[in-house]
Amino acid sequence: MIVHEQTKDSEFVQALYNEYPYPKPFIEQEEIPCLGDNSIREKIRERIEKIFKRDREWFIERHGIRELIQMPQKLRILDAGCGTGRNTVFFAKLFPDSEIHAYDITDASLFLLQKNLEICGIQNVTVEKKDLFAGDIPENQFDHIFSLGVIHHTPDPKVTLKNLGIGLKKGGSATLFVYNRWGRTNEILGNRLTLLLSHNDPKLKKEIIEKLGLDRKKVSLRSSLWEMTQKKNSGWIEQCLPPLIYCALKRFYLRLKNPNKKIPNEKPSSFNSNWDAFAHPCVHNLDVDSIFEMAHFGGLELRELWFDGSRNEPTSLLKKTLQQHGLNTAIDTSRFSFQDILRICECLIRPRKMYFRVTKNL
Repeated sequence: MIVHEQTKDSEFVQALYNEYPYPKPFIEQEEIPCLGDNSIREKIRERIEKIFKRDREWFIERHGIRELIQMPQKLRILDAGCGTGRNTVFFAKLFPDSEIHAYDITDASLFLLQKNLEICGIQNVTVEKKDLFAGDIPENQFDHIFSLGVIHHTPDPKVTLKNLGIGLKKGGSATLFVYNRWGRTNEILGNRLTLLLSHNDPKLKKEIIEKLGLDRKKVSLRSSLWEMTQKKNSGWIEQCLPPLIYCALKRFYLRLKNPNKKIPNEKPSSFNSNWDAFAHPCVHNLDVDSIFEMAHFGGLELRELWFDGSRNEPTSLLKKTLQQHGLNTAIDTSRFSFQDILRICECLIRPRKMYFRVTKNL
């Protein structure tokens, strides 16, 4: 089932990301006027190299692309909805002999991507302004398409996926991630609340997000938005100190108290991330059945689906869960279809994101 929270045309989405480009750019806002300075450019280049080196293996595993990297032939790859190009830079480095194309509808994001490519000396990427929902994709051109966190922000995700399928060569494949409705209840409500209070006014949306203290990470953990927005529930120290300083002091205290325990990083989300979560005028929160529905509509075969970046095989995950609760002998998992197993895992995990891979066989 596709759940339509807010549906606006592409112009609203363009305006949103022109205001605050997403994902958080490699280039800091204050560095943009200084891009002619070689020392600033070198600083940005070193930052990008450091992030790539740190996140390379995580990125490969999260998006299930190790097999693709190991393919001997040169590929034609599309980053569909590239935004500021953090993923595009990774693709260019992971597939140095391949031809990478990057499409987005937002001028501000494409400007930052172009600057990243220039600073890093990357020459295997072609950047173009395209509207995926409008069908601005050439037919039968790409061996693989990545579209990560994009199609749920288009007016109709199944139409957008069909357009991406048209762009694939026969035998080509696509990897996507979309929001799952079951693990994002408070983010969905936070987005709805912001839009209802602001009437989609950008300045008012910004004020609402900041003054209500809406934070993507906190919203995922608290039991309700009401509880999260009540400042009386937090201590006076948390209210007085800047979030980064408070989180650092809290981690230091917890380390002293529990030196052998791993302390999670509670660094607050960037404003760009919170803007994307709570100010977006076009969000579709999907479920497993939605993915099957969209793949069928686009004439594509669903080959794989995993939750929240963990590529656990669904049947093994289900068997392990049943065994933990003593139900492995009472329930015969061989009776379930692939879709039913995914539905059950979805109920158990309550994921925030779904990753899936489709192929074009026609």
